Amino acid sequence: MSQYLNEIEDDISKQFKRAMFESGIDTDEIPIADGQLHRIKIDGVKNGKTSGGYVLFGDGNPAGCFWSFKLGINETWTLKYIKELSPQERTEFTKRMDKAKKERDKAQAIVHKEARVEAERIWSNDYYTDIRLP
Repeated sequence: MSQYLNEIEDDISKQFKRAMFESGIDTDEIPIADGQLHRIKIDGVKNGKTSGGYVLFGDGNPAGCFWSFKLGINETWTLKYIKELSPQERTEFTKRMDKAKKERDKAQAIVHKEARVEAERIWSNDYYTDIRLP
């Protein structure tokens, strides 16, 4: 990849990370503009788990979305251009965002399932039967 393309991708990542920070997501991780779902650790969130995520597209019209389940943040982002999007570009953008939303919803369903399994484990093991009431 040429130095010029590296600088463009770096700028996209910086602007995306700035938008995340301004929305309340503070992370040490540098966003990767590859169109894939990435789970991230968010500073200040307990347990050190990956409680947030993002999808960032760096080609064509750079855009993405990011979220934190624990902080209740769910945002979309586009690189600000001077020109308006053509109808074809707008359609492509909409398709990308729909795909990213489906990936985010899938990730959220996994988190919900893990929480449900843990709750069932706690209740099935009579976790609270050892509590002595006065």
